[in-house]
Amino acid sequence: AEGFTKSFKLPFDIDVNVVNGFVGPNYNPADKTLTLSYGFVDFTAGVLKRNFPELRTDDEEFGKQLAAVDGFILVHEFGHAFVDAFDLPVLGREEDAADAVATVFLTRQVTNGREYAFDAARFFNALSARQRNLAPADYFDEHSLDKQRAYSIVCWIAGSSEQAYNDVAKLGILSEEREQRC
Repeated sequence: AEGFTKSFKLPFDIDVNVVNGFVGPNYNPADKTLTLSYGFVDFTAGVLKRNFPELRTDDEEFGKQLAAVDGFILVHEFGHAFVDAFDLPVLGREEDAADAVATVFLTRQVTNGREYAFDAARFFNALSARQRNLAPADYFDEHSLDKQRAYSIVCWIAGSSEQAYNDVAKLGILSEEREQRC
């Protein structure tokens, strides 16, 4: 919240609603609300615990990664609000633009934000297992494929600073050619 108030002045207030049940995180431009659900947090927690066995026994690390992913998603939804508030033109998918906003904000405005964005990339990479048998609808969905989202986030992290670039290069996640374009 502190980073937002230092970085942005929106022309209207946004109500953030947290609801029971399962609702996908979303920003509604009609009523200027951002909605998150406890059910989605549970879903996120399940993905993390299924895909990263070390988190099953380390509550502190699990809590940190869960907060990082859910924080990324919150900032992602604010990205949609920025598009609405400032009538920003978006070339391509608005979902990709919102991911970029979240990554840039975290890497520039939040202490340890680069690590949080990387945790979000790991989450999307793990989530990609659900997209093994893709249907045509998966390709024209408003979201990029989960694995594409993960690699894009890593690329934006790499492009955030020289140190981040070197750190990502050491991990060998991206090809050298892609790293250079980050």
